[in-house]
Amino acid sequence: MPSRLTWATLGAAAIAATPAGAPALARAAPVSSNWGGYVASARRGAGPGRFHRVAGSWIQPAVNCPPGQPGYSAFWIGLGGYRQTSRALEQVGTEADCTGQGRAAYSVWYELVPSAPVTLPMRLRAGDRIAGAFTASGRRVTVAIDDLTSGRSFKTVRTASLIDVSSAEWIAEAPSDCRGASRCQQLPLADFGTVAFGAASAATADGHRGPIRDARWTARAVEMRDDGAGSAAGRLAAGARAADALPQALSAAASGFSIRWQAATLADQPPSELPPPPTAARAPGRPVIAGGQVLRPTYRRVR
Repeated sequence: MPSRLTWATLGAAAIAATPAGAPALARAAPVSSNWGGYVASARRGAGPGRFHRVAGSWIQPAVNCPPGQPGYSAFWIGLGGYRQTSRALEQVGTEADCTGQGRAAYSVWYELVPSAPVTLPMRLRAGDRIAGAFTASGRRVTVAIDDLTSGRSFKTVRTASLIDVSSAEWIAEAPSDCRGASRCQQLPLADFGTVAFGAASAATADGHRGPIRDARWTARAVEMRDDGAGSAAGRLAAGARAADALPQALSAAASGFSIRWQAATLADQPPSELPPPPTAARAPGRPVIAGGQVLRPTYRRVR
């Protein structure tokens, strides 16, 4: 089971003082080594804190794949997994990876952590507009993802072994690769340029629906900043190019934003061989926060 998370900048000092009833946006962005995007979590005294549904759309980015530089990236919407005590995470999304030969590979997946990820038989191209949604009722979850460009879609109802509905997320992630249950290595983030999220919404169990920033919850922009030190029971492979994923400001309606990839400064390291590109989708895990303890990721390929 994943270990407890420790946030570096989260806490009372990180949240803006906000009048009762006004939408809250965290003033200081937490910094993660594997998540970049926005997270909504319930405000104290703002009614039921359980989320019932999360939805959003994004344009599948085209990855830049220089030969000899494998890279990996995932884009998803989900529920749960944000709290330090969380043991579950529900996600649906897409992946954009680069092989060592400089070829791009795109895939669609969903995952009900702690269960393994499921790769979907949907052909995906860069530039396709994707719409995803997760609905939870008890441990019964409905997963839906549509490729609005090609017309392909997938929907299923599953029973999750564990469920977490305390937060809603819209995320770009650097996945990890695992050999066995605990030997994990964060993979280099592929150069996806910019990914644009839109139509982002969340709904609570009592029927309230709103965008990312809403009076019923607090929205936090989480910055992915990778210094090459790795995070998930291992290190980013030596010689790999470190990269950041930085969420930009919310739209006027608070339902859209973009995440920008940028190369990070990394001290010279001796070269090493990266694992081969996956044959099955790797699913994202919970955020590993700078300054926190080293954790086993939940989005992984187990060997």
